[in-house]
Amino acid sequence: MSDSAPVANQGFGLADAFPDILTMLRARAVRDPDAIAIEDVTTGPRSYSALLARVEGLAAHLKSRDGQGRPRIGIVMPNGAELSEVLLAATVVGTALPFNPAYTAPEWESYFAETGIGLLVTVSGFAALARKTAQRSGITVLDVDMLPADTPQIDLQPPSPDDTAMVLLTSGSTGRAKRVPLSHRNVCTGARDVSLSLNLSPQDRCLSMWELFHVGGLVDLLLAPLHSGGTVIATTGFDATRFFDLLAKRKPTWFQAVPTALGELRLLAGRDATVVESHSLRFLRSVAAALSPALMAEIETLFRVPVLQTFGMTEASPLICSTGFAAADRIPGSVGRSCGTEIGVFDDDWQHQPRGSEGELAIRGPNVFSGYEADPAANEAAFRGGWFRTGDLGRIDAEGRLFLTGRIKELVNRGGEKINLREVDDALLAHPAVDEAAAFPVPHRTLGEDVTAAVVLRPGATATAEDLRQALSGRLAAFKIPRQIIFLSSLPRNAVGKIDRRQLAADALTQIEKSAAAGVADATDAEARIAAVWARELGLPRVGPEEDFVRLGGDSLSALRVLLAVEAESGLALPNDILSRIGTVRGMAKLLSTEGKARPASHAPVADSVTVEEARQIQAIVSMGKIPVLREGSAFKVINRNGPKQPLIWFFNRPATEMLVLGDLFPSDRPLYGGFSGGKIIDMDDASMARLARHYVAELLREFPKGDFILGGNCKGARLAWDVARQIEQKGRTVSRLCLLEYSSAELHAFPKPLLLMFGKQSRQKAYEAINWGDAGWETAFITPPVVSWVDGAHGGFFRSDTTKRFLAVLCDFLDETPRTEGTLQSTSGRRVLKIHRNWLLFNLYRLVYKLGVRVRHGRPVRYDPFTGEAQS
Repeated sequence: MSDSAPVANQGFGLADAFPDILTMLRARAVRDPDAIAIEDVTTGPRSYSALLARVEGLAAHLKSRDGQGRPRIGIVMPNGAELSEVLLAATVVGTALPFNPAYTAPEWESYFAETGIGLLVTVSGFAALARKTAQRSGITVLDVDMLPADTPQIDLQPPSPDDTAMVLLTSGSTGRAKRVPLSHRNVCTGARDVSLSLNLSPQDRCLSMWELFHVGGLVDLLLAPLHSGGTVIATTGFDATRFFDLLAKRKPTWFQAVPTALGELRLLAGRDATVVESHSLRFLRSVAAALSPALMAEIETLFRVPVLQTFGMTEASPLICSTGFAAADRIPGSVGRSCGTEIGVFDDDWQHQPRGSEGELAIRGPNVFSGYEADPAANEAAFRGGWFRTGDLGRIDAEGRLFLTGRIKELVNRGGEKINLREVDDALLAHPAVDEAAAFPVPHRTLGEDVTAAVVLRPGATATAEDLRQALSGRLAAFKIPRQIIFLSSLPRNAVGKIDRRQLAADALTQIEKSAAAGVADATDAEARIAAVWARELGLPRVGPEEDFVRLGGDSLSALRVLLAVEAESGLALPNDILSRIGTVRGMAKLLSTEGKARPASHAPVADSVTVEEARQIQAIVSMGKIPVLREGSAFKVINRNGPKQPLIWFFNRPATEMLVLGDLFPSDRPLYGGFSGGKIIDMDDASMARLARHYVAELLREFPKGDFILGGNCKGARLAWDVARQIEQKGRTVSRLCLLEYSSAELHAFPKPLLLMFGKQSRQKAYEAINWGDAGWETAFITPPVVSWVDGAHGGFFRSDTTKRFLAVLCDFLDETPRTEGTLQSTSGRRVLKIHRNWLLFNLYRLVYKLGVRVRHGRPVRYDPFTGEAQS
């Protein structure tokens, strides 16, 4: 095998996996009928022959409820042997969907609808919310403890290896769970791999204290022991104190848990070493999350057995890698060698990386699932060339050991510098005072995002944030060191023990707020007054003098409120561009003292127009960004002011960002004037929009005392452009061309001059319906039939470099009077898009594929600074 080839089957021998679960149970019952398969600590033992009889009987009952096909069977039961039996039976005749009993009513409604179960199996008096929701949804509820004693006479045939055995919900902490279908081949291969990696035998006894709605509980702690002919000691769940009682009484040979649970065992054993003086364990196994080298060493010392670490995921059924029993095979930082899964390390061009080189990890093999249910966008992103992309970064050394170096989604882009969160975690964990640590991204006004860290100190240890930063300075580059380190009593984790970085970020904000409160006492009187304004306008209980405005949740609209409120409070006028310079309360106080001026007398507003306060807000918003305003106090920005062609006056929803993107591509020979649509300042009712239009018309007539106008706008700005056009015509002036993006109205039928209407191919707005575009004779309602064209983009997504280029090409052809059929209903492609829009299912699939393509080609959506309009790195 060359150095660049993927790694497969390193470290452990291979054995045949059973083709399906029923065949496995039957084979074990024939070989060792009286051996104990499941030993329930509450209800007693089940031999392999008894287990098979119970599973086949339950399967017959389930099959009799739905004789056609393989039904989807939801299961909500307490942990224990009975749940194991129902799960096994459901996989034999259908698809098992085990659920977490702790879900809320809205979650039950959502999951039942999404998974499409036709039967819910539970026990009397359990899971009342699930039962009630299922009945309300028309799902049959079956209490397994109330089944009749007589078993239906059904000839049970083994399922196909490719039949779906179970569907599990992923436990990711980054968003809504995906549905992972696992076939019999997948889970039986996974059980085989776990069994071989642990050298399991019929003499092994597994203490199972993990929920069976997780893949670890199902495959690692049920199917793998049954595959090897061993015994499962079934419990109701994890309890650290109960563990030591069961360790003494039930004599398990191995135990598996997440690092958090292992940490609890360490604490209890550390307090009373007698509980582990003599025990039956031959190894412990850590799963689902990274185990720190320090915790691993402590547990191995206390229990005097190896602690094996794994790398796995639901989509891999679940095992991918494991460390070995020999000390040389438990290298700190490594998750071991492949247990049968083929592992590839790829660069950005999807080329295999040589041994020792870091890259993106991908896997394939009979244990790897074939794709998420009903999620084509996720599958398109997750699979490439037959490989499943795990989302991890890693490298494989010369001996075939895998080292995980981070998550692709756990890279922080700090002003263009990439920071691997796992690297920061590991550096913090190396400090002797740190028990747990996790770094996470936080928004940053100028850098885009920054890194912050949370730590849990060891019992009795002390360290300050500065102590930790000082220690990190010898291990990390300066830009990787967290500027802010918070101390917590524990790190938030999800149901399987993985650190929930999203929840951690939320907790961190609470901690930061407490720190800010402490800083309030140091504020000057001026700072205190400004801080009170910030708190009021941002809806916060308090604001410290050094807290960042954007990180507090400030945006362009709240910045406007702050500006106007500070001016009213101080009696001073601030320059409009202060909105681009607001950073902290302390900084604003300094600007107020150095640049504040006496407020000028208010000019009388145009009759029946916007108020003085509204005009001030519009001026402030228009002044944001790099593009300059026409003049002090103007409601317009301008580029190419001296261009020879007739100006285009366009009304934007976000002038700072949208005009900046458009301006970079706009022809330099045509002036572009940009106004503001009113956003959330001006309501969209007819009277409010007419008032705003009068405000703009007054300035336009002063600026251009003669000549025609070309007007345009997008979305709400397009509606405003139409109102401005009508008022200009009423003043006796001419609007020679009107260009509207994502807006139409039947009133446009009366516009007598050339009209361009553009609609987003992927937009849900369907703004074209107001003019019946595409219906027979739709154009005959217009005095002058308009040019109507599709442009790429969804509503709100037209001002990105790729989409802007396309709609600008349509716009420029119209302005230059160049005929164009592409994108119109005169073209085949235009008619095809309209046909897609009229089919709900096709349109949503079309939109999904488009958005996925955008993500692949251009990455995540660009974030813009709301004040400067510039893209944030």
